[in-house]
Amino acid sequence: MKKYSIESFEQLVHTILRPNAVMQATPEQITDWLATSIKLKESLSRQLLLDSLYSKTEEENEILVERHQIIVATLLNQLFNHQHHESITREHRHFYQKVAAQLEDIIAFLKNNFARFFNTD
Repeated sequence: MKKYSIESFEQLVHTILRPNAVMQATPEQITDWLATSIKLKESLSRQLLLDSLYSKTEEENEILVERHQIIVATLLNQLFNHQHHESITREHRHFYQKVAAQLEDIIAFLKNNFARFFNTD
């Protein structure tokens, strides 16, 4: 079964980027994780465009955008909690902010490319 970019991003945030793991990570791991988040953002943007082209109805596009918007908002909340964990250093907090910026770019992408379906509430 193919894993979609959004599922990979969920795995990255929920499993790999836990505060304890980040605190024990090497600088190379941190760099790799940030690079992975950038690649996932780019892949997700392409995937969303392709999925919207192949959706048969407006309702399917609305569900697609809503689903991704909810998941990305949840991941941003999780990263916010991670970066405010008591053991996180300033450098690690900065790392979490860079990963969060990738998710914020996805929200902006959704808003700019799917404004009609984007929930502003």
